[in-house]
Amino acid sequence: MAWQNTTTKGQTHARFWIQNPNGIKLHTKFKQFRGDLKAFRKHKVDVLAMPESKLNAQNSYVHEYVPLLVERHFPGSFINITNTPGFGKEDVRENGGVMSVTMNRIVGTYAGKGRDGGGRYNWMSFRGKHFFLKV
Repeated sequence: MAWQNTTTKGQTHARFWIQNPNGIKLHTKFKQFRGDLKAFRKHKVDVLAMPESKLNAQNSYVHEYVPLLVERHFPGSFINITNTPGFGKEDVRENGGVMSVTMNRIVGTYAGKGRDGGGRYNWMSFRGKHFFLKV
């Protein structure tokens, strides 16, 4: 990841990071993803979106371990993993898949999550004093 000067003044902004990882690697026990999470914490990323995560949300290992890993780095975070239905629960990886995570300062504005029926995309909703945002 190439980080530029990401310092900002004030607390009225939210930082979004959108990245196509072309698959989160499982065979290394998520080593690269864990490193990415540390960088996101250091640079105060508030919302993470990863299309093409290639994770099967219905697999018990993915369903249990990935949220625990995110929670370790971002206590109180919300995670949304979706994929196209039809893959077996025993398959850990699959083509496609989307993962979104809400963390840091924006957690207090989290209002919910959803996905389309085909598992092609997901969203998270946030409430502010004067707005409602769906990402």
